[in-house]
Amino acid sequence: MVGQRACQTVQQSCGGMSAYQCCEGLQCIFNGDYPGATGTCMRRTFKTVQQYCCGTSAYQCCEGLRCELDGDYPGSGGVCRPLKPCRRTYQLCGGINRLKCCQGLRCVLDDDYPEVGSVCMPGRKCQSDYESCGGSTGLQCCERYACVYDASSYAGDGGVCVPTYKQSSSSK
Repeated sequence: MVGQRACQTVQQSCGGMSAYQCCEGLQCIFNGDYPGATGTCMRRTFKTVQQYCCGTSAYQCCEGLRCELDGDYPGSGGVCRPLKPCRRTYQLCGGINRLKCCQGLRCVLDDDYPEVGSVCMPGRKCQSDYESCGGSTGLQCCERYACVYDASSYAGDGGVCVPTYKQSSSSK
């Protein structure tokens, strides 16, 4: 095999400036996250719910799971947990179950009863000028707005976002 490089096996060095590749079924576990970092070839092992993941072993979770880390330090490990589902565009959100929209969507109230729920819509993630907030909706006001509740509201009732800044008026 002239001109072809053999793949690296378990516990052999990989990556780096020479760009050694691991054999089929192995994964290069890098020692850093910088260009030219080297690593070690390890077996791909996917873990199931409640099994140890990440850390120095770099075990990955099976599809549909995420590794919930035990700490916020290099090499910290954790356990595999199911992904928290999020609601997609035009699906119901908020309500008494406090369903969250996926990233990039916001929960927009489509009725006067926040406990019934809202709809996930593309757009900003906060409420502004007199839009619904708080209560069972879980909606938050944008910066410079406060969620104000009616004095006669109940625990799950929402409020409305009102400006907390004074609007300037020109005197000319």
